Amino acid sequence: MSQAPWIFMGTFQNRDSDLLLENVQVGLSCNVLGYDTAPSYQSEKALGKVLNTLITQKIVRREELFVSDKIDAWQMQEGNSDVRTYVKDALQKMQLSYFDLLLIHWPISEYLYPTFKCLLDMKEKGLTRNIGVCNVRLGHLKRIQSNVGFLPDFIQNEIHPLNNCEEVVNWCNDKNINVMAYSPLCRMNPKIRESSTLKDLSIKYDKTIGQIVLRWHLERNVIPVFMTHNPKRILENTAIRDFSLEKNDVERINAMNENYKIFLESNGCPAYEIH
Repeated sequence: MSQAPWIFMGTFQNRDSDLLLENVQVGLSCNVLGYDTAPSYQSEKALGKVLNTLITQKIVRREELFVSDKIDAWQMQEGNSDVRTYVKDALQKMQLSYFDLLLIHWPISEYLYPTFKCLLDMKEKGLTRNIGVCNVRLGHLKRIQSNVGFLPDFIQNEIHPLNNCEEVVNWCNDKNINVMAYSPLCRMNPKIRESSTLKDLSIKYDKTIGQIVLRWHLERNVIPVFMTHNPKRILENTAIRDFSLEKNDVERINAMNENYKIFLESNGCPAYEIH
């Protein structure tokens, strides 16, 4: 397993290569080396173009970057869990020889285990250095372990103060599985933006509410995956390593949990539990 970045820039709904180039340049200046995409984001080609431009200009080396892509549900279904063709096509589209991470986007029960085995095979062949699964609950992870005999290197879930995924985060930390959080700010939901707890902590630490929440992720050993079209927001989002939250303040944010999700699981992703 290669070293995980401390933060990722997501590319959901970011297909403009000129804007993305500006964002990635700012990101690199802030030590953002992780970049996340997916076929459904329709940003693979733009991200690949940007990264290769910066590599060619010797602004960054390929080995410094950590590029994450995904296998979407339609690809698992269309390929009957053999997704190698799609991965090779994505590598060609992005002008890359390997991914640092390949994730199953949704744990569709019918295709989850054979697709995970296919990812293991591609990892052995060097097409990806790490593999993982998104949108999982603890039951999914236990089922993967019992059915495949291996655990993912990474998971990526919707994690924020309103959905802290505490059970999964603690279990993954115990198993040395890297945890990534998409929508880490819950799109600044009013319950985040107007939270008296977060407002108090913002004053206490002299940081924005967004910075407090992103630091909360780091304190829990969770890697935030933020998405923005605003370069100034990149500067703000990454200015979070010059302070730490006290343990009781982390617990105060944990207590905001109400299992709220922006992106609901489909009926094809049942979270079987094993006790």
